[in-house]
Amino acid sequence: MDNKRKVEVSVMGQHFQIRSEKPEEYLKGLAAFVTERLETIQQNSRIASTHDIALLLSLNLADQLFEKDDSIDQLKKQLESRTEAALREVESVLSGIPESAPTQVSDDDIL
Repeated sequence: MDNKRKVEVSVMGQHFQIRSEKPEEYLKGLAAFVTERLETIQQNSRIASTHDIALLLSLNLADQLFEKDDSIDQLKKQLESRTEAALREVESVLSGIPESAPTQVSDDDIL
């Protein structure tokens, strides 16, 4: 079943119909974000061509995406390293518990 609907958005005065399952407000927010970024580049550069401005924005967004991906990869590696260290610590503590230690805990033991 296709839940996609048509949503009209505007980017720098050009209108587009997008078929998507995403909410209309979200898509219009994306269009507003892109328009704002395009207009910022246009105001801060000598580039007159909308096509060239769009390409420059594409490069800027690709750079941000790559940086975020690198950041996520670094965070994953840190999390993996910390998880492995925590696991080693738990295993170390568990290895020090004698075999004769109780294997079940009752409610009375907790209180």
